[in-house]
Amino acid sequence: MPSQPVQLVRFDPVTASEEDWEDHVTATQLSVQEYYPDIPPLMADEQRLRLQERYANPEIERVTLLARLDGRLAGMFHAEFLRPDSPDYDLYQHIGHMVIYVLPEYRRRGIATTFLEQAVQVASQRNVTDLQTITPLDAGRAFADSLGMVEISDGGVTSYHTGDDPMHVFIIPVDELAAHLGL
Repeated sequence: MPSQPVQLVRFDPVTASEEDWEDHVTATQLSVQEYYPDIPPLMADEQRLRLQERYANPEIERVTLLARLDGRLAGMFHAEFLRPDSPDYDLYQHIGHMVIYVLPEYRRRGIATTFLEQAVQVASQRNVTDLQTITPLDAGRAFADSLGMVEISDGGVTSYHTGDDPMHVFIIPVDELAAHLGL
């Protein structure tokens, strides 16, 4: 567990400070570099522009939290939920997609658990019954397994970053995740 409480900052692209933008861009770049070491990283300005474009999509509600420990970026949680006006809402309104990234030097300190507690809260507020995540990493797969998440792909899903790296898709009912976390 962290020695100091983890500070969670809700990221809002409209009101975000420059520090929040820098941390969001940094966490995004670090996660992509870790997942796909052969892909050259984007310049910070280009990464920020791509993030702004993603947040502008009116069909998806995004919830992003930055974790800071002792004032330093420690990780990022990102969740996406379809909005009612999305054409796929009726099919997928019950599924939220989440991404958790904790910087290597801050892992195994309870930060991912803190993010998962937030995931249960934001999913419950939106009547989402299932949370899904995707990972190419063995550590991510082990973490998903430890939570009782069920893999719903055989690695046949591929990365949109490279087009060929196998991705593993996991899903868990929100109430099961809450029970696992003792909530």
